[in-house]
Amino acid sequence: CPAPSGRRGRLERRLSEVREALLKLGDEGKGEGERRKADTISVVIATSKMIAEKPKMVDELVVLINHSNEDCIKDVPSRKGSHKHVTKEEVATRCTLGDNGDRSNRVLHVAFQQDRVVGCISSSYWTPWTEEGVGHWGYLAVDTAAQGKGVASALVASAMERLAGGTEEVHIEYLHTQNHVYSDRLKKWYEGKLGFGVVGVQSSARFNGNDAKDSLLRICRRKFQPAEMAKGGRLRLEALEAQLTAQLKALEAAPAAGDGGPPERGDKLECTAIFQRLAAAVHARGLEWVPTANAAFQIEVYDAGPEGRFFVDLRPGLCMAGYGDEPSAECRVVLADRDLEGWLTGALEESLAFWGGRARVTDDGDHAKFLRHVYSEACKI
Repeated sequence: CPAPSGRRGRLERRLSEVREALLKLGDEGKGEGERRKADTISVVIATSKMIAEKPKMVDELVVLINHSNEDCIKDVPSRKGSHKHVTKEEVATRCTLGDNGDRSNRVLHVAFQQDRVVGCISSSYWTPWTEEGVGHWGYLAVDTAAQGKGVASALVASAMERLAGGTEEVHIEYLHTQNHVYSDRLKKWYEGKLGFGVVGVQSSARFNGNDAKDSLLRICRRKFQPAEMAKGGRLRLEALEAQLTAQLKALEAAPAAGDGGPPERGDKLECTAIFQRLAAAVHARGLEWVPTANAAFQIEVYDAGPEGRFFVDLRPGLCMAGYGDEPSAECRVVLADRDLEGWLTGALEESLAFWGGRARVTDDGDHAKFLRHVYSEACKI
């Protein structure tokens, strides 16, 4: 029978690749996740769907985070104001960052004890302040009534397992106050049991603008062991397998176009027309742009397969555009088909696109702006 086309075909091909990768792993990375102190604690990644299903969750998280942050420094007057109060809008936004599934960058892990919210932690595959391959977790907060019951350990384990599937090292930072019981206990946990090493220290005044001379911002990192990365990689592939399977089932459940249903979403890739415009523009005006650009641009539409890889080369003697890869490109953009035009036109909000994993730009200069300029001009031709 003919190979399936459209979105269904792309999902099936991606699912086949993921299952093949899992087969190649064999038994590597298998084994139970880290045992939690309390079996009743579950940790899940927040999404918009979860907010709809648990309408009180965001309000509960706001109260929990602010109360936890205030409680840990209540007996340190010099640290008053070192923790910014979070808002309902901020927490709700963090929850929605998990909507992009495997492609999400920053997500919020939420801990539940039965149906009660008892803590949270944020994890990111990449940040503006860490290098490639260095992830980050922070925003750790535990309900004061649930402290000492394994909630923080479960949250950190969840964040570490996720990051082990996409990074080689983890970066954290925290404020430590000298001769303060809570701070000393946190330092012993982070830099002792969890194995983080200090790579830098800053005065707290430099960090939050106060005069807490007895407090320092400790910047720490820890590399993952091969076994942790193998386990993290397997967990990520298994999660992606489940995600792709669910998407395919949703497509199968939807009415087909021939049965009066809508056309299969994604049958026609939006990036195809965009690439055609870029190619036509480079053909018509590329030589004019070469002196200013002097750079190559690589676009990867990750959910479009080979049809989503396109380059624009505006370097002297190499004025061209076409499908494929340009390894030496100075600017690389990775995003979904639905987001390409929004990113090129500036309609896609930069911060949410970055933290939500919807767009990742690697640029050693200011080339991304010029690529947008090229597209703007291409739309006029």
